[in-house]
Amino acid sequence: MNYLLKIIIGIWVFVLVGCNKEEDFLIDQRDSFESYLSRQEGEYTVEGGVYRYVVNADREGYESDPVIEYGDSVTFNFAAYTFGSPLGTLFYTNVQEWLPSGSETLNTAYWDMTPRRIRLGYTPLLKGVESGLVGNRMNDSLLLFVTSDLAYGSVNMGALGPDEPTVWSVKINNVVKP
Repeated sequence: MNYLLKIIIGIWVFVLVGCNKEEDFLIDQRDSFESYLSRQEGEYTVEGGVYRYVVNADREGYESDPVIEYGDSVTFNFAAYTFGSPLGTLFYTNVQEWLPSGSETLNTAYWDMTPRRIRLGYTPLLKGVESGLVGNRMNDSLLLFVTSDLAYGSVNMGALGPDEPTVWSVKINNVVKP
């Protein structure tokens, strides 16, 4: 009986310590995002755990552009980066022209280089990217800062290591209401 109690307590402590380590690195990721964004011009928002910075919010017609909601069809271009300074290393995009020179190490042969069209909330999409799109507007150019738990988690994605935060540069081309 005593032995069983020790095992249960040991498992409980292991789970508790494991959760704290996960929370610690997510807090570090959020702190890094906030530090980076606090040095940028303009303001950022946090929605659904995603840090969102609209690069062109001062454009003419901003207020009249449609706001993205769940159920909308959204067409957008994107480039995904590891988080670093300024953006980190590109690991995925759907725009050939956004590939940096010297990116021959990326195997883009299977990448779809056309604008991505999704129905928000219905088309499979990373949770962080989906949350980051809600509330933005057609014609927005934005940066989405996504913690690893809302991106790829602890999965090693080749150019993107496990538990690595990401930054998504997104240009919203069109929004169609249902």
